[in-house]
Amino acid sequence: MLKKLFLFISITLVLAGAGYGLQKEVKITQPIDVIATGGAGVADTARFGIVFMNPAALGANEFKGFSVLKAGLRANLDLYDLAMLALRFGNGQTTMESLTDAEWQKILNLKSTIGVTGPLMLGYVGNGLGLLLYDDIYTSVTVKQAPGLPYVKFATYADIGFTVGYGFEFPIPFFLGKFTRVYAGINLKYLNRMKYVNDRLSILEALDIGTSIAAFDRGFLMGQNIGSDVGLMVKMLDFSIGLVCRDWFSTGFNWSEYTADFKKIEGGPVYEATYFTPSLDLGIYWKLNFGNFLINSMEIYFDIVNSLDFTESYLLKLRAGTQIKFFTFLIARAGLYKGYPTLGIGIDIPVLKINAAYYIEELGNLPGTIPQPNVMLDFHILI
Repeated sequence: MLKKLFLFISITLVLAGAGYGLQKEVKITQPIDVIATGGAGVADTARFGIVFMNPAALGANEFKGFSVLKAGLRANLDLYDLAMLALRFGNGQTTMESLTDAEWQKILNLKSTIGVTGPLMLGYVGNGLGLLLYDDIYTSVTVKQAPGLPYVKFATYADIGFTVGYGFEFPIPFFLGKFTRVYAGINLKYLNRMKYVNDRLSILEALDIGTSIAAFDRGFLMGQNIGSDVGLMVKMLDFSIGLVCRDWFSTGFNWSEYTADFKKIEGGPVYEATYFTPSLDLGIYWKLNFGNFLINSMEIYFDIVNSLDFTESYLLKLRAGTQIKFFTFLIARAGLYKGYPTLGIGIDIPVLKINAAYYIEELGNLPGTIPQPNVMLDFHILI
């Protein structure tokens, strides 16, 4: 049994180390109950977000529920300033020539994102299985400084995804301890993505981009991706260690261009495939049970993501956090995400779950380069 376990770990490490020369595609889905604790949760077994984190956690069967509806919104705090500026240009109240120095500085600092999670999030987690159908929409606008006029990096994505996973207990020799359990798991993910990306828009084009995208004046790209994660988890009572290799066979998107009425442009370019590159994430989890009315429990999470990619600062790979449950239904969350603090709150009552979070996304290569504050809120019907 030990040989099988070591073989499983070795294969996972080799898979994660392969494929880093591939062109990367952006990953969007991040459960709000996980992002509020710093994005950590590879070794967790008892939150709905585990369906996206580590398939081995499904084998522990500590979480069970049927997701009926999950509707949420996430937005960057610069979104309001961008909307007001676009409205002024649209109404003819201001022009590029009439902008003051303070207004120009505000434009140069704009980093706006908005996203919608759901309303589709239908599926089941429990009995070793995880099945989920979901959708996700995300738009990002970042102003880049350049000689002469600044330009804008713009991207918008619309995803419809399906994931199915299975986790099971991995038999181990008795002498390793009667309270030690080892779980393994694998999932399969299908993603249909529509996107429009322009890395160099002029300021005027960016201010008018809403109208252009709504009409699909320039067409859009659509592609499909099939991926898979494999995971391992060692659990000793209320302490666990997790390991997951994401997108181990690195299947990519093959993009095609479509018109506004979803007709493929015949004879048009078929774009080069882009990939979710393999990554190896490691994590630990520890739960403290207090059992009193005021404080029920405290959970601690610590992860290192994409640990074999040395092109990125390890400060951006760090995920750490905690959540404390009060009065059996109120959850306070805090963490460290890419070198920045996160805060969150949750209300966990039968059928309805409400979560909110604040976090900072680093758009640069080091913490402090291009920080982007974000807020998230969702409502989840889970039975």
